[in-house]
Amino acid sequence: MSDAALQSYVRHWLAARPARLACAPFLGSHVAGTVHALAALEHEVLDVLASVREPQVADAKLRWWADEMAAVPAGTARHPLTQALAGDAAAVRIAAAQWRRPAECALAAAAATTPADDTTQWEQALAVCAPWAALEAAWWHGPGADSAVAAQAAAVAWRVDDLLRLPEQRERPRLPLSMQCLARHGLARDGLATDTAARRNAVREQCAALAERAMALLHTKPALAPLRGFDLRLDAASLRQAARSTNPLPALARRRGRPGPAAVLAAWRAARAAGVRAVDPGH
Repeated sequence: MSDAALQSYVRHWLAARPARLACAPFLGSHVAGTVHALAALEHEVLDVLASVREPQVADAKLRWWADEMAAVPAGTARHPLTQALAGDAAAVRIAAAQWRRPAECALAAAAATTPADDTTQWEQALAVCAPWAALEAAWWHGPGADSAVAAQAAAVAWRVDDLLRLPEQRERPRLPLSMQCLARHGLARDGLATDTAARRNAVREQCAALAERAMALLHTKPALAPLRGFDLRLDAASLRQAARSTNPLPALARRRGRPGPAAVLAAWRAARAAGVRAVDPGH
C-alpha cells in the first residue's frame, strides 16, 4: 500500500471540510491514521451518489465498494483506504456483512427519486447514513454498540452536503429538496440553478429545520466519536448562521469550511465529549 495514495484520499476528505484540520491535536498518532481512513472511506463511497451522473456507473462503483469493504476483515482488501483499515485489530471484530452494508444502502439511494415530503427525505438520509454510524460505533466500541444518535448526526451532515450541491443536482433523479418543499416555495426543477428569492427561502427553511435537529442532538450530550461530534457541532453553528443569512448557500459553505477559532473550540468540545484529551505533538 502506498502511503502517498492513502494520503491523497485523506486530503480529498479534508478538502470537503477544511475545518476538520482543527481536530488533529485531539487524535493520537496511534489512531489518527485509521480514524482518518474510515472517515475518508465514508466520504469516497457517498461521493459516488453526488458526483456520478450515470446510474449504471454509480451502480457498478457501489457494488465494487461493497465487495471491497466486505474484504476488510479477511485482510484481502485492495484499495489504499480499506487496506489501511484492514491493518487494525478492530477490523476483524466486525463482520463482513456489516462492512458491506454501507455501500449496499448507498446502492438503494442511488436508485431513489426525489422524496415526496420532508419526513421521507429525512428517512432517506438516515437509511444512507445509519450503516456508517453503526460501522463507526463498532470500530470504536465493538459490535452491537449503540449508534442511533451518531446516525442522526451523520444524516445532518449528509443533508448539508446535499444542500450545498443544490444548483448542480437539478438534473439528477433525486433532488436535495423534497417535492413538498418545492411546492411550498413555488419552485420547479429548472429553477434550482438560479439564485432567486424562492430558492433562498427554501434553503433557509431547510437550514433552520436541520439546525433544530442538530441542536436537539447536542442537547443530549452525545458521546460521539471525535470527528462525528466535531462535524455535528460545526453543522449546528453553520446551519443556524445560514438560516439567518440573506444568501444562505454561500454562508453555509463559508462557515463549514473555515478552520478558525470556532473550529478549534468545536474540536476541543467534541474530543472532551468523546473522552479524548489533546495530544502533545512533542511526545
